[in-house]
Amino acid sequence: MDGTLLNILNVTKRESAFNSIRTTHKNPTTDVGDFSVWTKIGVLNEYSSDISVSIRFGIQLPNASNESGLGIDEMNFFSSLLLEKHIAGKWTLNIGLGILGDPTQFSSQHDVCIYAFEYSVPMSTSAFLLFQTAGRFGHNGIGVQRLANGKVGIEKSFGNIGVKLLGVANFSPADNAKGAELSFFYLFPAFNL
Repeated sequence: MDGTLLNILNVTKRESAFNSIRTTHKNPTTDVGDFSVWTKIGVLNEYSSDISVSIRFGIQLPNASNESGLGIDEMNFFSSLLLEKHIAGKWTLNIGLGILGDPTQFSSQHDVCIYAFEYSVPMSTSAFLLFQTAGRFGHNGIGVQRLANGKVGIEKSFGNIGVKLLGVANFSPADNAKGAELSFFYLFPAFNL
């Protein structure tokens, strides 16, 4: 499960929301981000084969409102093939399909290709230097734009609890924002086989 507890948007230009006549008058505007629920199924283990292969499925819930300027009020579905290999660090590649609701047309969807790549370099037994990029391409229209970003930062674990601090730069024409991302995580076994 992942999501954003707080999004903050500095408004520089104000127009009506594309699927609502209401819009916020606050500046900056804030809202909870969209939350996602994921499951990952391991197919091959790197220790028994040359590469680790998994399949991941997820659904994104529309928590952020369109009127705040931070959401599009649509539920989205994702499926990905994950490949992972340890060579002087850990290389992870994800590629898959996103089925995104069209916020401008009722009962319509857009299928997009999603991708992510991460390289983590161990700095100690509990700290890593991270390089990440992710995005999607395919349909490009109102509410469903092409996305691409790059992130660089540090991950530190304290047993099952950890923190990530990343600098973020977006590279798509629809979003060229820059900023920082602070994440906390907790690892736990859901079940043992």
